[in-house]
Amino acid sequence: MSLRWTLVAFCCFVLLTTEISGRRGSKRVRSKSSSAVARKPYNPLEDPGSSFGDDTVRLVGGFQCSGYLQVRFGPSWTSVCGTHLSFGAATVACRQLNCGFNGGFHSHAGSGCQNCSWSPEFRCGGGEEKLQNCSWTPLEEETMKHCNAAYLICREPGDVRLVGPWSPCAGRLELDFQEAWRPLSSLKSWSLKEASVVCRQLGCGSAASTSRVKLWERPQPIWRFFSDCHGSERALMDCGSVRKFVSVEGTEVICSDLLPRPSISLFSGEDSPENPDVVWKGHSFTIICSLEEMFYGGHFSLRFSGFNGSQSWTQRAQNRSAVFRFSAADEVHQGNYSCVYQKAVLNINSSSESPTLAVTVKEFEFLFLDDGVLRSDYSVVCSGRLVLSLGHMRLMSSESELWNRRLAAVVCRQLNCGSVVSVGTVDLVNRTEVWRFFSDCDGSESALMDCGNVEPWFSTSAVELTCTGR
Repeated sequence: MSLRWTLVAFCCFVLLTTEISGRRGSKRVRSKSSSAVARKPYNPLEDPGSSFGDDTVRLVGGFQCSGYLQVRFGPSWTSVCGTHLSFGAATVACRQLNCGFNGGFHSHAGSGCQNCSWSPEFRCGGGEEKLQNCSWTPLEEETMKHCNAAYLICREPGDVRLVGPWSPCAGRLELDFQEAWRPLSSLKSWSLKEASVVCRQLGCGSAASTSRVKLWERPQPIWRFFSDCHGSERALMDCGSVRKFVSVEGTEVICSDLLPRPSISLFSGEDSPENPDVVWKGHSFTIICSLEEMFYGGHFSLRFSGFNGSQSWTQRAQNRSAVFRFSAADEVHQGNYSCVYQKAVLNINSSSESPTLAVTVKEFEFLFLDDGVLRSDYSVVCSGRLVLSLGHMRLMSSESELWNRRLAAVVCRQLNCGSVVSVGTVDLVNRTEVWRFFSDCDGSESALMDCGNVEPWFSTSAVELTCTGR
């Protein structure tokens, strides 16, 4: 009897111990599951097992030396935000990729970093050999929500480059010889003539200054240059020779075109003409000057030259751009515009100018067919009397030998109404002021006023035509 109760007590103890252990295990599982849901965003600085590798940098979605800039940290790649990429970091990236020097970059909206869990911000001086030699920090989570990938363009290397934090057109002169990049120096023969050749070879204008600069405390390997240059050569090695040397000094060259070339854009509102360089008379228009590269400060000047002379307007650069607004276009606004960016770099007052934008001011032009039906919407009508609004809204006179199917085809094409069905004449009740059309059209044009002109006229008939419809 005693033995039986002892066995019963032992079995109950085993069952109770198993149940308690199971409960503890399930609590551990639930705890692990809840911690997975609350996991913090990935921070590479908190991951001791990861670091930048040797193949840290790549360009994707472009060509060999241009594309979206990505860096590898540990096993994964991530994009670099264009708004947080400095000129120095872009210069180092191009150097690390063996793609020469930084030719410009921009932040490409709608691409790259929408699904990135993190992105680094590099702080480089511009002289580092690799991005991993620069200090860096991950961007804040809130900043990542507005991150667009940086599209980087590197220039082809050639055999010379200027290494500096501000511009590919100013800095320490280096030469690629026998597959080795080294600073270049000359004991006696270096002058503005040789520097001018360097600036011309790099597409950086002319030489503003050149000097010998101390690079190290102890002598290091350099290329010593021997010159036979007169200053008009296309490349430095066309007029010189080098050999190995050691020195603590190098050569600094500052070219005239320190600044990148700005861009110029014209905007003329919702009713703007199809030709991007045309604005309607009496309508407002805006000209924007901007830079893609990360240069801050400075001024933009909008220069204008027309029939009535020249004029200039200047604004401080804000977010690398300046906006010039004009309330009502008139003939005095017709002419050539260009943007000039001005900034002091390396104690030199530098400037660069955009391409010229030729702006034409025209009377507001609107062509349509009137079928006499009032509509609440702005749907296109493909049959009716031809009306042209050009300062004044008038019917088109049919008292002309010009109005045939060939000319009517241009109207149907302009209105997106297909091809011509018929063209004819409609009588007017009274002698009415209309437009008389003068043609230089062959029927292949996309708009009637691209190949003709109109003058005010009085007539008792107007043009009526029918197109096939959309």
